[in-house]
Amino acid sequence: MSPKRSEPALIDAATIMVLREADEGFEVFMVRRHHKSGFMANAYVYPGGKLDEGDCSAVAAERVRGIGAEEACGRLREDIDGFKGLGLFLAGVRETFEEAGILLACSATSGELVDLTSDVAVAARFGAYRKALIGGELSLSELARREDLVIPLDRVGYFAHWITPYLEHRRFDTRFFVALAPANQHPLHDAVETTDSLWVRPLEAIEQYRAGALLLAPPTLRTLEQLARFASAQAALAFAKTHDPPTILPHFVEQDGSVALLLPGDRQFPSEDPDYVLATPVDDGVTRMMLVDGQWYSQKGEV
Repeated sequence: MSPKRSEPALIDAATIMVLREADEGFEVFMVRRHHKSGFMANAYVYPGGKLDEGDCSAVAAERVRGIGAEEACGRLREDIDGFKGLGLFLAGVRETFEEAGILLACSATSGELVDLTSDVAVAARFGAYRKALIGGELSLSELARREDLVIPLDRVGYFAHWITPYLEHRRFDTRFFVALAPANQHPLHDAVETTDSLWVRPLEAIEQYRAGALLLAPPTLRTLEQLARFASAQAALAFAKTHDPPTILPHFVEQDGSVALLLPGDRQFPSEDPDYVLATPVDDGVTRMMLVDGQWYSQKGEV
């Protein structure tokens, strides 16, 4: 039996899975949300957050390189305004700098990624920019203008798309992007919205979740499982640049005392319901997530 749906407005959001090559495969950067957070408190997530109006402006679009507004909407496969399409990518870039201190930006003249480690004065200046962004006193586009930077969105791939189930009181329409970590930057959580951070291999993160060391939400668990299929960070990015991710709108059900999130493609998924028309199946056969002893497990075969 399914719970009665609530209908809060969807909140557009973006997150970036920042990857780096490692001795054994690759690692992803994750941050832990503050224990007082109203959403996913204490959970380990990728840096990200809500779309801001300033992300979707013509001024912001002027600082973008690599893709245009039409291509951004095409990659997202959404019928939205071009500035909003670019804005969703830019929201991920902005939030990643705010929450993790990673700035995916290049010099407008040399094309080189920003170096935040070689010069103490530069590091201090960008540290001040980061605080101003967090405080709402500065926009990403203004930061880029001051430093003559551009945002190379051709370095960003589109990896996953999750929409919060209907039963939740706060619902997010979240786009998961992927990018390689700049070499000359040292990421660190912001100590405001996030209280810890780590580089971790996808499979290791899942193992720590099973051991109770990390708290993960279902979308984070699933994207870690999908990342774990790749041998390198470069391979994951290449995949994200050439494949369209499915739109995952889980359907919450309770059956015989068990709780499940049905995913598109499951034999019990309400695919004929107009409210689920956007949902599309994944390509790895996972059709549901079961809650067992307080942990989520992906399952295949219920088709």
